[in-house]
This record gives sequence, C-alpha cells and structure tokens, in this order.
Amino acid sequence: MIRIIVVSYILILFNFNIGKCQSLLTPFELDSNKTATYQECIDFYKTLARKSSMIHVLSGGHSDVSFPIHIVVIDKDGLTDPKEIRNKKRSIILINNGIHPGEPEGIDASMIFARKMVLDKASLAYLNRVTIIIIPIYNIGGSLLRNSTSRVNQNGPMAYGFRGNRQNLDLNRDFIKCDSKNAKTFSNIFNQWNPDILIDNHTSDGADYTYNITLLASQRNKLNVILGDYMYNKFIPSIYASMNLLNEPLVPYVNVEDIPDHGIYDFMDSPRFSSGYAAIHNSFAFMIETHMLKSYHLRVKATITLMQQFMYYASSHAQEIIDTRADAFKYDLHLKVFPISWKFDETQHDSIWFSGYEAEYKSSQIHSSNRLIYNRTRPYVKKIPFYNKYVPQIKVEKPKFYIIPQSYDRVIELLKINGVKMTKLNVDTMIFGSFYKILHYKTTDLPYENHYLHSKIEVEKINMKYPYLKGDYLIHTDQNNIRFIIETLEPQAPDSYFAWNYFDGILMRKEYFSDYLFEDKAYQLLEENAELRNLFNQYINSDSLSTKNLSDRLEFIYNHSVYCEPYFNIYPVGRIEY
Repeated sequence: MIRIIVVSYILILFNFNIGKCQSLLTPFELDSNKTATYQECIDFYKTLARKSSMIHVLSGGHSDVSFPIHIVVIDKDGLTDPKEIRNKKRSIILINNGIHPGEPEGIDASMIFARKMVLDKASLAYLNRVTIIIIPIYNIGGSLLRNSTSRVNQNGPMAYGFRGNRQNLDLNRDFIKCDSKNAKTFSNIFNQWNPDILIDNHTSDGADYTYNITLLASQRNKLNVILGDYMYNKFIPSIYASMNLLNEPLVPYVNVEDIPDHGIYDFMDSPRFSSGYAAIHNSFAFMIETHMLKSYHLRVKATITLMQQFMYYASSHAQEIIDTRADAFKYDLHLKVFPISWKFDETQHDSIWFSGYEAEYKSSQIHSSNRLIYNRTRPYVKKIPFYNKYVPQIKVEKPKFYIIPQSYDRVIELLKINGVKMTKLNVDTMIFGSFYKILHYKTTDLPYENHYLHSKIEVEKINMKYPYLKGDYLIHTDQNNIRFIIETLEPQAPDSYFAWNYFDGILMRKEYFSDYLFEDKAYQLLEENAELRNLFNQYINSDSLSTKNLSDRLEFIYNHSVYCEPYFNIYPVGRIEY
C-alpha cells in the first residue's frame, strides 16, 4: 500500500497521464524500491524517442563491455549537432548517471525527468533556452554486476549495480588518466558538447542527518575566478533558495572527520573526479549526493527536484551562463601565473546552519570500546563550521609553448581528445628551454586505481638543450584549454600525467658503472677538473652519512661527470618561455 501511495505522488508531481502511456512507466514507478536494469533503462529511452521528435538516443562511444555508452539528447527542435544548438543560444546541461551503479538514483530520476521534459507541455518553454544531454548509465560493466549486498549501509533499492567497472576501476577517479574505455568516451562526449553545466548523480555514505540530498559544487578557490564568483554568488544561492521553497532543503556535501557538529570540510575535487575534470574546462560542475539512509523513493524524488531546479536556472539565465564561461576563457588566456596545487587553510571557515541528529556513544557489542550512533529522536538545527578555504600551494608561470616527444603517445592521445591544439615539428631540432629535474617524490605503497600515484613532487628548474625529433609536438599556450594543459603537463599538479606514472621511464637509469672499474676513472676526473674537485670536497665535508660509503662517493663523482646520463630524472616536456 505504501508503494502505491508513493507511485501516485510521483505521477501527480510530474503531471503524467498513466492511462495513456503505460509503456512509459519506469520500473521505479511500478515499485518504489526498484531501480531499472541497464536494458530496461535503454529500452525506456528508445520508447520515449518514438513518442517524441525532441528526444534522440545516440551512441556516444565504447564502454568496458560490448554495449555502447548512450547519450540521450533532449532538444526542442530535435537537434543533435552541438554547433546548431549553440547557434540557437541554448545553454547545455550534461547529466551523468550510474558512474557508481550501486548509487542509482540518477538513473531512475533522469528517466522520469526526461519524460516530463518531452511530454509535459509546461516544460516546452524551458527548452527554448536549454538542451539536456543525459548519459543514462555510464558504468555499464558495473551496472551488469547486479547484486543486493555490496552497499551494506544503504537503504534500498532491492538490487543495484557494482561500484567498479569490469576492470574494477572506480570511474570517478579516471577522468584524467583514462585507463578505461568509458573515460575516453566521456572525454569525447564532453569535448564534443562542451556543456555549460555538468551534473553527476551519486549517493553519499557517512554521517546521519536530516537532509535527503546534499550538493558538492566544484571547490571555489581553485576555479577560474570569474566562474567561481558567478557560481557561488548567483548560481548556487538561487538553487538553495528554490530547494528550500520546495521543502527539499540542501546542505553542502557532508564531508566530515568525525561528526558534523565539529564542522564540514569542503571537498577538493581534483581533475580525477568528474566535477574537477569539468572545472578545468570552465564548466559549472556539481555532484548531487543523496543520503544513503533515506528511503529510495525520497532519494529519487529529491534528485528529480534538484535536477529540475538546475534546468529552470539554466533556462532563465542561459545567456548569462554562456557569457560568463566566455569571459572565464578570456581571463585564462591573459593569466600569466597559474596555481596548480592547493592546501587546506584550517585557520578560516564560514558558518552554516545544519540540521542533524545528536551524536551519542554506547558500548559496542563486539568490542570493549564505545561506538558512535546518531539519535534520530534528538534532532537539532544549529550553526556549524564550514571549512571551505584553500590557498595556492604551488604556482607556475605560463610558458609560451610546451613541447613533448611523440613517443608519449598515450599522453598525446588524451591531450587531443580534450581538444588541445598541437603542431608537429617538421625537422629534428635541439631545443633550448627550461626543464624540470625531478628531485624527490612520494609514491603510494599500494596501487591506487591501477597506478602507483606520485605526490609531494619536488623539482629543480634548469635551462638546457634537449633533442626533439621530427613529429614531436609543440603546444602553444594561447588557447582555451590552457587550464587543462597546465594541470596535466606541470608535474607538480596533483593529477598531472607525471603523477599518474606516464613518465616513469625517466626515473630509472639505463646505464651505470661498476665500482671496481670506475674508481680509477673517478680519481682521474677529480685530478683533471678543479670545479668537480671542489664540489666533491664540499660533499665529503658535509654532514651527509653517505660520505662514509665508497659507493656513494663514486656515485657523487659519476653524477657530476660527463659520463652521467644527461636526461636521467629530466622531465621530457620542455617549456619554451620566450
């Protein structure tokens, strides 16, 4: 009986005549604790496309299994060409669903949302100024691994997909490195459509609180300043206000260290994540996070409501959004210095009203310690700290050109997919430029998403000559994708291609020496080269423990001699700064 009431409420909410189109009811509407399977989802959109000329179901490209990643285009004139749509001065929203198929609210919500957009006459006015692109299910391989146990803390639905794809990758860590076919396809889709707004639908784990839904907006301090000011001063406040009026209040994504009472921490979404990836393309990026402990029908309803508010705002402010993005790209082109790494500033915070439950502790039944519980009989509303300030940690000056050897074909492929313009060298050329020597880095002890990720990278900038060959690539920095270029090619950026191991070959010597043979040569080098002899004397008189070892002394001499590999630890992406 409860499910019948829920279904009726949803159908009334979206003004849909159940009698006329039984075939367009979603599995969720027939059972409010059920989410659509992959095939049910795609069949629904194809059926809807047969009912309306405003919707088209297209293949976006390969996934990690045999099925393609589809895109659903909703346009008032039935257009499917992004250029033609842009000529209509429509803003474009891209909605991504099922990146984590165990978090399926977006899958079901988007089906109902799409149906309303094309069959409800009241929605047609909004489509004058906005086109909606939906990825029905992004992680198809994970969606097909249907189960009812992998989300142990989640309150429904009855069955759902698995978080990892068929390579067991978390696709929301793959947008920059592109280990999966899915991520390459997404990059192609994203750069083809160049969306003004990205919405990525998720379900959050963690603390208990009263809200059905939270919002993770791309972190302000790392955004292009024009984009960030508009997003946080106009866009987000409007969304919050409209959700409050609809009695579906929002709060920032509840990212906590212990309990919300002590504060929420703004999430730093680097480009490995969908919102961080969209942000370096100067798109307004959001992750919707419903609350896992709320009933499934409430989570789907809240997702639909929030997506509607994004659509209403995008339609009402289409030209403003388009112009703001254009200004952001112009700003980037004139920027001389770019921050590439940020650190959390714990000395600053805002305060926000938060509706939560009192945290309590009681004895654990399986351990001698106490365990945390949230007492739902003791709700509260109070101000809590919102730690949302980050400051630049590393900044770099923009060079005039980057230059990269063609041999790094995987990096070049990803640059091309993301619209980076490059020119091939016509002849072999010895380039004089500035280069980074990798001095130190920390690597994870265990694999992280298919890689041993580097962090805390220290470099020395040196001027030197480096041989480039015909066919190597010159990248002019005077282009719209400058943020993407810098955050992937500057090695100290947290999601640079260096950090993701695409240049690890430079970190290992290819030639070396034998101690017993090299010592005579080392002594001869010291005798013949006064500068080397002075450096060596400074070294052996230092406090370094390595000076006590013969091998370390020989290595010091070798490293400062003409016999040392000239490009060992030299990052091969050159910077031409004149």
